[in-house]
Amino acid sequence: MKKERIREFDFVRALCALGIAAFHFCSYVFPELPRPFLTYANGTWGITLSAIFFLVSGAALFYNYPEIRTRGEAWTFWKRRARSIYPMFWIAFLWFYCRSALISHSLFYAGNPLKLIWSFLGIDGYLTLFPSHALSVNYYQVGEWFLGAIIIMYFLYPIILQAFSRKPVLTWIVSAALYLVSICTGSFGGLALFSGSANLFAFLFLTITGMLLVKAYRYWRHPAVFFPALAVTAVLIAVRIPAENVGWMHLLSISLFIVLADVGYYVMKGRASGAFFGWLGGLSMAIYLLQHKAVYQVFELYTPWLAREVVPLMLLTLLLSVAEAWLLTMAAQKITGAIEGLVRARRERNEALPAEGSLSDADDVRKG
Repeated sequence: MKKERIREFDFVRALCALGIAAFHFCSYVFPELPRPFLTYANGTWGITLSAIFFLVSGAALFYNYPEIRTRGEAWTFWKRRARSIYPMFWIAFLWFYCRSALISHSLFYAGNPLKLIWSFLGIDGYLTLFPSHALSVNYYQVGEWFLGAIIIMYFLYPIILQAFSRKPVLTWIVSAALYLVSICTGSFGGLALFSGSANLFAFLFLTITGMLLVKAYRYWRHPAVFFPALAVTAVLIAVRIPAENVGWMHLLSISLFIVLADVGYYVMKGRASGAFFGWLGGLSMAIYLLQHKAVYQVFELYTPWLAREVVPLMLLTLLLSVAEAWLLTMAAQKITGAIEGLVRARRERNEALPAEGSLSDADDVRKG
């Protein structure tokens, strides 16, 4: 029996996707002009909203896949996750890769063609965070570091689930300990994989936190949960805490996730608002893939020089991001559907051949 969809998660995804697009737009605006979605008192909106994606992904994964017991079930899970990401990513990557190749007059404008393997796997943007020149210089086009990080989390999820199913609190404590060591020391054994923006322990901690939160989801709207989360959110946004640490941004992501999910519960009850945010939430991954390109496109047309120009151009960027995300989603669905239809037809034709042969043999026997 299929579980009822937690529709407020679509509301959270939609707002975070638009928020990240607004953040990247503001990051290109001249510092003398207003940049409303760039920073708050204790950090940047980009890190905070991206962290919420890991929380909602962990929550949604555990809600929809609370058990993966066999290797076959793990393969089924990985195939479904791959189908939800790779067709859109490959189409978007191929489009912009061809554009870059035409501009540079070379198919291998980034050097070693073997680096295209990173792009095929969707982790090229994640590798740009690494200090190694051999990894960071590649054929990256879309998806940024987030795509590679979320792919890694999807790959690890069946393994994480085995530990979480047995000892959920202990699993969370271990992930929190690794996370705290990595952010307090600035690295983990000097490995780039566990430091800075590429910190795999941070992604792991946020994903498992989302899994733990969804276990107690029915309590989120209780005043004893909602109002403390709202208070923490307000303080972290407005009040500067002297100790600078990415931990404050991740703490805000947790409290804001709860607040947005609670608000979304009521927003999604409306017929029009529920339909709109459900549709927009379904485009969130595509928005994330393309929003940086939309920012470039707007700034290529016009760069804001006056304060009054910032908000209209930011709204144009959001509109362009959504429109291009919709087109990408439709293209991916059409192409994937056509390929799957051809594969299915070929399989059915091959399965039918022995049956036709058997009937023919039977007729020959009767004639004899």
